[in-house]
Amino acid sequence: MKDGIYKMVFENNGQRNGQCDGVISIRKNHLNGGDNVFFYRGIINSEGVSLRVARINPGDTTVMNGIDNVELVLKLNESSFGANFEGHVWSRPDLTVRGSLTFLSDLL
Repeated sequence: MKDGIYKMVFENNGQRNGQCDGVISIRKNHLNGGDNVFFYRGIINSEGVSLRVARINPGDTTVMNGIDNVELVLKLNESSFGANFEGHVWSRPDLTVRGSLTFLSDLL
């Protein structure tokens, strides 16, 4: 995946609380970012992305329906604009997520 800054949008298949919009950076296959409720840290490898999601704002409703800290297992499908992804919560294969990464800018 190209190094850069991306807009990330995703939703899950559970009781919907809307979609999550955040900003992430990718540098040398390491992903870091966040939104107003969570921060994200992950590693991109040949099998996809292992993404740890940790809650920073306990007073807000989340797309994860009250789950505070999770690890997502995601498959990436790169495209000309960034990537689409889908996967699930590692400990809850029944809770699936899908979304997109849209390239915004190169890193400094």
